[in-house]
Amino acid sequence: KGEKNMTLTNVANVDKLLPIYCVDTEEKKVALTINCAWENTDIDKILNSLKEYNVKVTFFVVGDFAKKYPESVKAIYDAGHEIGNHTRNHYDMTLLANEEDCNKFVEEIMITHKTIYEVTNVIPPMIFRFPKGDFSIRSMAMVHDLGFRTYFWSHAYNDYGIDVLKEEAYNNLVTHLHNGAIYLLHP
Repeated sequence: KGEKNMTLTNVANVDKLLPIYCVDTEEKKVALTINCAWENTDIDKILNSLKEYNVKVTFFVVGDFAKKYPESVKAIYDAGHEIGNHTRNHYDMTLLANEEDCNKFVEEIMITHKTIYEVTNVIPPMIFRFPKGDFSIRSMAMVHDLGFRTYFWSHAYNDYGIDVLKEEAYNNLVTHLHNGAIYLLHP
């Protein structure tokens, strides 16, 4: 999506079953990702800031978020950002990765995929992020079998539910900066 921006569907080709935590690159680029699960309070502010600095990011949205805030998800898409799947309701997918719950596992992902499509009218990329990063080998294989790539992060900034000074936030993020880093943020 442009030389200045790195989103998750245009990163290096690696084994599709393995989760991606960062990208091996000499280029001075990072991927910013934002998980949207609960409230859309700051989405407009975030989109305005991203536009001001010509930055594209990947938003991983929960299906319930997309149903509750379709205008926010549409605005994210219309602004040129990538939208990934973060399950229907932020459920611990390792608990569903067994024989008796496998249909619920598939529903968590595919209902969200369909919801994103209904909101944006575009087939979303086949990218997925496990809630809280909780996964098992079986759940990873099940996501892969559905055709999705799994993305994690090299640094998750604990930015939700707390008031953080801008300088503190900046210092925390810069400390973990490296080429190909994938940052996890929240609205």
